[in-house]
Amino acid sequence: MGLCRHLRTDPSPLAEGRRCKGWVAALVNSVFVSWSSRLPWYGVEAVWSSEVNEGDWIIERLHPFGQDVGSLVPDSFAAYARVLHPLDSAVYGASRWADVAARNGRIAHPMMQLHRVSCPVGEPEPNASQPSRGVEWGSLPAEELEALASVLARHGSPSAVCWFGVWHGYGQLHGSPAVTRFTSTGEGGHVDGIASAEVLSGPRLRAPCREYLVLRGPLSSISKLETSLGGQSPNLWWPTDHAWCVATEIDLAWTYIGGSEVLISDVLADQHLEALPAQSSDRFSYDSDLLNRP
Repeated sequence: MGLCRHLRTDPSPLAEGRRCKGWVAALVNSVFVSWSSRLPWYGVEAVWSSEVNEGDWIIERLHPFGQDVGSLVPDSFAAYARVLHPLDSAVYGASRWADVAARNGRIAHPMMQLHRVSCPVGEPEPNASQPSRGVEWGSLPAEELEALASVLARHGSPSAVCWFGVWHGYGQLHGSPAVTRFTSTGEGGHVDGIASAEVLSGPRLRAPCREYLVLRGPLSSISKLETSLGGQSPNLWWPTDHAWCVATEIDLAWTYIGGSEVLISDVLADQHLEALPAQSSDRFSYDSDLLNRP
């Protein structure tokens, strides 16, 4: 039996057995966040916000849900990048997707899929309907999150106001019964949610098949925010001037960024990121890797 039970509140066609992020929340005693105060646990500079209309410009420019990159990031940017989440080398033999592809005689390209490149040519591929183990799904890992934020900061002020959207269905936001803490007797213990009842019942940024709670804060707060959210990165974040947008869909093992050509060039060149060029029309479904056939 797992440490916690994940709360899902949407019938996502992409959702298939994802790992629960609530385990971190199950290990802490209580983390209350008021509607207007700072997140107190780690001194984060971000605050919950009811100004969800700040994300309307994104929703208005999205393609139909699940269609392509443009369904996650507005199609109004000059360039896009796909940042692949690092792999557990104990599982795959390497941490970079391109290295795993090379080991298996596969082709590394901007639309490659993990279940294809991790399978040697001639062998049956894993069940693509289940998330691959050994990689973060729906959350950009801390080191890569910090590296990406550093790149973005070079194209603006680290103290400039940004907005962070967090999918409302994460168990650690709600606390029990979405998550539980096991006691020494084996019984479940109550866990307080990271978000207060007022936040959870307040306004949400509503996208097709997704709803987000919103926070406001400087870009420099992103790492501490991830920690305070129980090791969960924001799923959608952008600056007030709309110069760029980052999206980590809850059911994907990679992150998309839209921005200027100069910004995206810097993302692609960063040695801390395994990033590939993307287009708003790129598909990301399990069968979208047309260069690596079963």
